[in-house]
Amino acid sequence: MGFFMRNMVKVIFAVLTMVQIGLAETIVLGNGASFEAKIDSVIDGYHILEIPQSQIAQVRYGSPDYIRFINNTDVSTQVLKFVENKYYIKVKNSQIGGVDLMPAGKNTASSASKIKSLGAEDTSGYLFRMHGSNTIGAKLAPALVKRYLADLGAENITETEKAKEEMEIAAKLDGKEIKVEINSHGSTTGFGDLENSLCDIGMASRRIKDKEVKVLSTYGDMKSIENEHVIAIDGVAIFVNQKNSVFRLNTAQIKDIYTGSITDWSQVGGEKAPITLYARDNKSGTWDTFNSLIMNKQPLSEATKRYEDNTKLSEDVSADVNGIGFGGLPYILNSKELAISDGEMTIRPDKFTVATEDYPLSRRLYLYTKQDASKHIKDFIEFVLSSEGQKIVDEINFIDLNIKEFKPIITDEMPTQYRNLAQKLTRLSTNFRFETNSKNLDNKAKRDLVRVVKYLKENKFTPQNIYLVGFTDNVGSAETNVILSQNRAKSLLHTIKDKGVAIDSKNIVGIGEDYPVANNSDDKGRNKNRRVEIWVKK
Repeated sequence: MGFFMRNMVKVIFAVLTMVQIGLAETIVLGNGASFEAKIDSVIDGYHILEIPQSQIAQVRYGSPDYIRFINNTDVSTQVLKFVENKYYIKVKNSQIGGVDLMPAGKNTASSASKIKSLGAEDTSGYLFRMHGSNTIGAKLAPALVKRYLADLGAENITETEKAKEEMEIAAKLDGKEIKVEINSHGSTTGFGDLENSLCDIGMASRRIKDKEVKVLSTYGDMKSIENEHVIAIDGVAIFVNQKNSVFRLNTAQIKDIYTGSITDWSQVGGEKAPITLYARDNKSGTWDTFNSLIMNKQPLSEATKRYEDNTKLSEDVSADVNGIGFGGLPYILNSKELAISDGEMTIRPDKFTVATEDYPLSRRLYLYTKQDASKHIKDFIEFVLSSEGQKIVDEINFIDLNIKEFKPIITDEMPTQYRNLAQKLTRLSTNFRFETNSKNLDNKAKRDLVRVVKYLKENKFTPQNIYLVGFTDNVGSAETNVILSQNRAKSLLHTIKDKGVAIDSKNIVGIGEDYPVANNSDDKGRNKNRRVEIWVKK
C-alpha cells in the first residue's frame, strides 16, 4: 500500500504539473519565499520556468547563477536563456514547496507586491547653448532644460526641431522670449564648439581628453570641479535581437566580434547565423567609450554599419535577428541587453550595478562649462545636480546620483567577511573612487560625499550603524593590500567625520584584493577595484 500510495502521489504531481504548464503561477519555495513564473516544462527532476524580465530586479551570473525578484526573493538557479524579454531558468524540484495557480488575466506586477516572503542672454539670442553628445542631447538635455525653465516661472515652453539632431527650446519669461539651443552631433563636437565659442555647455558621454583640456585651457581647467560636472551614470549596453539565444558575452568575445575575428553566432554559443554589426559613428562619445573599454586600439570591421543616432541604431538591431549593437541604457528599446564579463564577475546592467559602476561598461555623463559662465548657466548646472534635477535623470531612464539603499544578491563567491556583512546590512548606491595615483577623491566622489553626508544625516544613522569597506587591486602582497584597503576606508571615515557624520572606527573593514569587480590586467580594471563602499544598518 505504501508503495502504491507513493506512486499515486508521483502520478498526481505529474498530472497537475502538466495542467499547469504554460499558465501563470506563484512558485513557493521550500523556505516559504515565492515568486511568479510560468512552468515551461519539467525535465529530469527540474522545473524549467519562464519569467518576464519585469519580475526580475537583479541577475548575478556564476556557479550557480542568482536571481533577485522584485519582491526581494533570491533564487540560486541556472539561467538557460534570455529571449524576448523572458528569462528561462532551471530549478530543482526539491527547491519547490508548492505551486499556486493564478487566476487568468491577473496582473503579475500588482500581485507580486502582495507576496509575503540667471544672467543675460548672449549675443546669439540664447539663454545658453548646449552642444555635443547625442546620448544626452536627444532626451535628457531637453527634459532638464524644460523643467529648469518651468521652475523659473517660464510659460508657453515649446520644443522645435531645427535640423537633424538640432532643436530649440523656447518659452516666455517675464514677458520676454527666451531660447535654449541643443545640438547633438557627438561629444567631440561639443568640445570643438566650446573652443570656438559656438556653445556655452559641452555635453559628453566620455571624459574630456588631455589634448582637449589643453586646447580649452584659456577658459579654465576643464577637469576642475568648477568646470566638469558628472550629471548621471549610464552603461554602454551591448544588445541583440530579442530572438537571439545568446544572453551573455565577455569583453574579449565582443572585441573579436567587432574586429571581424568572430563572424558567426555559433562561435559564441548561439545558433549558426552570420553576425551583423551596428555601431555609433566616430564623433560619438558612446563610440569613444566602447573603443576604449572594448576595442583596445584594434580596427573596427569594415562590415559595420555606423550611426549618428542611438535610437535608429537600436531600432535596426531589433529588426535584425542576427544583429548586435551598443548604446546607452535608455536606448535598448526593443532589443535585448546582454550580461557582460571582463574576466571577473558576469554582470547584467541594472540600476544597482551601473550606479555603483561595478558593471564593466558603466560610464559617466558630463556637462562642461567655462570659468566665466553666466549666472543662468551656473544656476542650470546646480539645478541638474540637485535632488530635483536628478529625479528627471531617473525619469529619462539614466541612473541618477541621488543616494539609495540596495540589498545585493549574496553569492558563494563573496569572501566570508564580506558575505557576513551583506547578510545583515544594505549598501549605498555609490562607490568612492580616487584620482589616478592619488588619495584625492575624484570630482564625482566630491559631489557624492555631500550627497552621502546629507543622506546619513536625514536618516539619522548612528556611528555604530555605518560601515566603510575598502578594496584594492592585486598589485603587491595580499597582506599588504588588506592594510591598504583599511587605510583608504579610514581616510574616507575622517573625511566624512569632518562633514559632521561620525562613524565607529570598529566598522572599518579591509577586504584587500579578494573581491574584484573588474579585471586586474589593465589600469582601467585596477582603478575600478580600488574603491570604498558604504554599508548601513537600519
